[in-house]
Amino acid sequence: MVQLPSVVFSKKVQLPRVIWMFWDKGWEKAPKLQRACLKSWMELNQEFKIVAIDMKQAETVINRKKHYTDEAWNKAIIQAKSDIIRIEILAQHGGIWADATVRCNEPLVSWIDNAVKSTNFIVYERRDPAVTQNTRPHISSWFIATTNSSYIISKWRNQVRKMWSTKPYPPEVHGYFWAHRIFRDLTRIDQEFYNQYKNMPLMDAGGPHCFQNLTSHMNKMTTSQCQHRFKSFYN
Repeated sequence: MVQLPSVVFSKKVQLPRVIWMFWDKGWEKAPKLQRACLKSWMELNQEFKIVAIDMKQAETVINRKKHYTDEAWNKAIIQAKSDIIRIEILAQHGGIWADATVRCNEPLVSWIDNAVKSTNFIVYERRDPAVTQNTRPHISSWFIATTNSSYIISKWRNQVRKMWSTKPYPPEVHGYFWAHRIFRDLTRIDQEFYNQYKNMPLMDAGGPHCFQNLTSHMNKMTTSQCQHRFKSFYN
C-alpha cells in the first residue's frame, strides 16, 4: 500500500512538497538509467517527499476502478495509462510529476514557487518549428507542477475521464499525444482554462529536448555500456 505524503505547503503558494514518479513494474526492477534519474530527484530535493510508485500502487492511488472501466484500462497502452495516472494523481493530491527518464539538475526550491505563483500550474511547452499555429499549445507532460486546486488540472482531469468513458477511446482518435490534444482543445473551448494557460510562465521544452536529442544514443546502448560511458551519472 502506498503511504500518501503528509502534505507540506510552501509559504508563497500551496504547492505540496511531493514529487511523484512512476515505473509500472516496480522501481526495484527499473533499469539503471531510470533509477539514476530517481536518485537525482532524491538528492537535490530533500525538502520534498518522493513517492515512487508502481502500477498496482498507482491504480490504488487514483481509485482506478471507480473512474476507468477494466475494458478501457486494458485497451490502453502503458504510455496512455501513465498519462492518466499523472493527471489523476495531480488533480487529487497536487505536487510535482517527473517522468522516470527525467533527470533533476537543479533543486526545485530555488525556482518552483515563483514559477507556479500566477496559476498554481506549470508545464513545459514545445515551441519548435514542428509546432504550428494549428497545433499550439503543444505541451510536454514529462514534468508538471500543480496544486490540486488548480483550475487547469481539474478541468484537464475531468475531460480525460469523460473521454475515456465512451468509445472510441482517446488514443484511437488523437493518437499518442491524446492527453496533449485534450489540453490544447480546452484552451479553445474553455475561456477560463485559456486565461489560466496564458498566465503561465513560458517554460520552453526546447532546451531539455535538445539535450534529449544529444543523448538519444543512450537509448540504443545496453545498460552496461551506458553505465561505463556515463559513470558520473550512475554513481
